[in-house]
Order: sequence, then structure tokens, then C-alpha cells
Amino acid sequence: MPALQESQRWPAKTPVQVYAALLAAFEEAYRNMKICSGNIDALLSEVNPEMMGSEWRVRTARVSQAYDDARAQCTRAAASLNEFLIAEIVSSSPAIRETASAAPDH
Repeated sequence: MPALQESQRWPAKTPVQVYAALLAAFEEAYRNMKICSGNIDALLSEVNPEMMGSEWRVRTARVSQAYDDARAQCTRAAASLNEFLIAEIVSSSPAIRETASAAPDH
């Protein structure tokens, strides 16, 4: 059985649907980053002399990695949303479209 092309697998989405999906992905990534930031705050508030051993290092590494991952996901989601919005602005304005097509590639 031949593989379906991408356009055959999924119905075409309108710009509004794409925007809604990208915005939802950004909002979810941002919420996750805020939760991870709260986890760092909670960990730091638990600091005591007895915790400074390997348990502390393991917990700190785990919480730090979760925050780094969440921040990277949020950054990717923001970049995707920005890229979409810029493309929509350019495509909706004939003057901008003409200027963009006349600009030399860098």
C-alpha cells in the first residue's frame, strides 16, 4: 500500500486554525515553564544543611533539566508562532509582499 502524502493525510487547515493551534502550543509551553520555575523556587525554599549531599545534587539536576527542557520548548513554540504571524502579515499586504520579494537574499 503506497504511503499517503502529507496533504492527503490531514485536511487543510485555515490560517485561523493554524494560529489557534500555535497559540495553544505556546500557552501550554509557557504554563509548563512557569510550573518548572515554581518547582525551582520550591526546591530552593527547602534548602537545609542535611540536604547538601548527593540527594540535593540529584534533585537540583532533575529540576534544572526540566526547566531547561520547558524553556527550550517555549522558545520553539514562540518562534513557530512568530514565524506564522510574520508570514501572515507579509502575505496579507501587497506592499510588504512586493518589498519582501524585491529584497536580496542574505
